[in-house]
Amino acid sequence: MQKVIDLEEKKMHSKLLHMFEEAHEDNQKILSTLFAIKNEHPFWDCSSQRKVGVTELRNKEVIFFISHPVIQLEQFLLIVQQLQNHPNNKPENLYEIVWIPIANCIPWSEVEEVSFNNIIDIWPWSSVYKPSLLSFSVLKFIREVWHFHDDPVMVVLDSKGRVISLNAIDMVVIWGDLAYPFSIIRERELWEGESWTFGILLNGIDPLLSYWIEDGRTILLYGSHDIGWVREFTNKVKVIEEAGLSLELIYIGSNNLEQSKEVLATVTTERLSRTLKYCTLCSGSILPLFRSISGL
Repeated sequence: MQKVIDLEEKKMHSKLLHMFEEAHEDNQKILSTLFAIKNEHPFWDCSSQRKVGVTELRNKEVIFFISHPVIQLEQFLLIVQQLQNHPNNKPENLYEIVWIPIANCIPWSEVEEVSFNNIIDIWPWSSVYKPSLLSFSVLKFIREVWHFHDDPVMVVLDSKGRVISLNAIDMVVIWGDLAYPFSIIRERELWEGESWTFGILLNGIDPLLSYWIEDGRTILLYGSHDIGWVREFTNKVKVIEEAGLSLELIYIGSNNLEQSKEVLATVTTERLSRTLKYCTLCSGSILPLFRSISGL
């Protein structure tokens, strides 16, 4: 029996791989295969409080926000804030945002179930209605092909079901709705329209930083969730400074906000370097912007 199940899962995985290589008239076959094989109404529309089918997403771009069921509140609120002007139930609604929560293990833990129910109460768009029932082959596809591991990602499908971005989350954090249609081409256009100065990275978040820029000082941004590495790095920078090079060293956190808070407190207490204010780290915008500029 298990061999039969494994064979079916392999066939499904192969089908998904080939399906995304084919051309389609719309996104219906893609969405039906991913979500609606055993469920005629696989999505929950949080704004109208009703179950909906894949036909509701016909001729629309679809943004899948993929994360663990237990998500940092700051990340969740940042996405909502950046896309808060997204229209619901209006003719101009050209794209739809669908949350796909994926747990590490099946069945879900009680903590994951509670977190999912709490977030779905305030999530303003759509979600997979029964995410804990997603097939193994679909979960495998999302992890292996769409590269979902620990950090949230936003996979974007155009109205034909083609993947136009494997992760548009940095675009959303930096530009919000202006990033529509959230494709790699659109991201290139946005960057080409920006003035490539250090000021765009800091974006007026701290008057002191703006003063340093105008004063022509050398500013070095760094980040890590490993306090041991931070101590070692800042000690090496001090050696460079003692040799005559003047630097303004600033800790900007890491992708793990909780660990960043602990490192931030230590950096401040031990006076290892200057830091961005905690509220700036919480905004979540500085790291995505730094990654986009530097290519990290």
